[in-house]
Amino acid sequence: MGKENLNSIVDKFVASAKETFGENLCSIILYGSANTRDYIPGVSDINLLTLLKESNPKQIFSFGKKSISFLRKNRVTPQILTRKEFLGSSDIFPLEYWDLKANGRILFGEQILNLLSLDKSNLRHQVESLLRGSIGTLRQILVAAGGKDKDLYESLKIWSGSLKTVFKGLLKLKDQELTGLREEALIQRISELYQCNSDGFSELEEIRHGKKLNPLDTAEKLLYTLIQLAGIVDSLEENK
Repeated sequence: MGKENLNSIVDKFVASAKETFGENLCSIILYGSANTRDYIPGVSDINLLTLLKESNPKQIFSFGKKSISFLRKNRVTPQILTRKEFLGSSDIFPLEYWDLKANGRILFGEQILNLLSLDKSNLRHQVESLLRGSIGTLRQILVAAGGKDKDLYESLKIWSGSLKTVFKGLLKLKDQELTGLREEALIQRISELYQCNSDGFSELEEIRHGKKLNPLDTAEKLLYTLIQLAGIVDSLEENK
């Protein structure tokens, strides 16, 4: 599926939304990998944020009835919010909204991204929450492995991709961007910015690509660094 087909899919989504929601449709925004160089045709999801003026369950149900086959076939992931919900959620999802404001593309309607109010203190709270959540998840993985190195290795491999969101938040807190950075450079940048040991992150990336390492040693290094980073982020001054 090339760029032309992506544009065709997006155009069909917009047309269907306009037909279904009519005057209740506020904006449609393309975001995520489909709006960046990271998009892989046929593999990546096409993320479309649809903003309505008012919540209307009957319209939403009707949209699903008409569009579900098209959405599934083309890996289209619609997120539907009201305009009020969207503008009132930036304190809950600051990392996602920062990325949306920087990289989102308005396909239809109001230029609503210009109205987003983003507070860095909310971003700090979210990043700390992500770090502490990762700590808890890693401990659960250690328990669930049941003392088996192979199971621990496979669980770490599966879990590794989720840390990219944490990395993105850590860089955004330091006013850095990860666009164009390969994983090795990304990990090194975080190590330099936060003065932390990144060996666990580097080893996890190697595990992700199939290198055979001692998973318990890697998990121990990861846990130490995640705890260290959570403490650093917790102590950062809240800049408004």
